[in-house]
Amino acid sequence: MDRIFLDTSFCIRLLKSNDDLHQNAKDYFKYFLEKNIEIYLSTIVVAEYSVKDDPANLPLEFVKIIPFDFLMVKLPENFIRYY
Repeated sequence: MDRIFLDTSFCIRLLKSNDDLHQNAKDYFKYFLEKNIEIYLSTIVVAEYSVKDDPANLPLEFVKIIPFDFLMVKLPENFIRYY
């Protein structure tokens, strides 16, 4: 594995210290960093996270943000090939 795409629930667990899976998310995130795995977030994830918290709290310095294009949903092979 050389890249990972994080979803909203992972981001919430990573940053919410009282979540039951907080430590699990932290451990995975640390693993991704140690193994130089490229970490991606979509603009949709950032928007969903922003509903309850400031997106500035996301570890943006460690991730690549990719725009969401509705055509990617319709043609997932384009997403896989592009990223």
